[in-house]
Amino acid sequence: MTTRLLHLHWLGLALIGCVMALSSCYHWGAPGAKPGTTIAVASVANDTTEGALAATMRQKLQEHFANQPGVSCDNQTAKSDYVLKVRLLSISNSGIARSEIRDKRAREDDANAYQTVLYRIELKTAYELFLSTDLEKPVLSREVIGSADLPRMHDRDIPLQAACRQAADDAARKIVADIFDQESLPLTP
Repeated sequence: MTTRLLHLHWLGLALIGCVMALSSCYHWGAPGAKPGTTIAVASVANDTTEGALAATMRQKLQEHFANQPGVSCDNQTAKSDYVLKVRLLSISNSGIARSEIRDKRAREDDANAYQTVLYRIELKTAYELFLSTDLEKPVLSREVIGSADLPRMHDRDIPLQAACRQAADDAARKIVADIFDQESLPLTP
């Protein structure tokens, strides 16, 4: 009986070892796997009035590049294939009003319409993508606009910060999608 338990114990340890070895191959890549494309976010210049937006943009770009298969994001321009430079040009805030007519049976009220007011935050962003071997002439240069909506509230500070982060996330998503939609670039999506 004890010999049988000892064999089951060793079998369990061997099984755990195999599972750990397979998961490490998945995590680090199979031996001999070809490394993917590396993109370095060299700089994020901020021309807007929101000071923390540059750090947020860098973080969101790194997140979206990490979600692309075969692509890694690094801050070392010497070891990367491509170098990305981003400039946050402006942030605008405009009101959007949406009104709807109430159903006559919905509520007994003198007003026959209601209005929902939102503010749209738009972050205008320019980017340039360079080969790491030639930082003078960009291989891709575009502008994108990231947007987010903000409800009308009496205290706008906290929702405004969240909307700015959402606009930065939207702009970063558009930059990454724009880069990988280019057929002329040898990127591996």
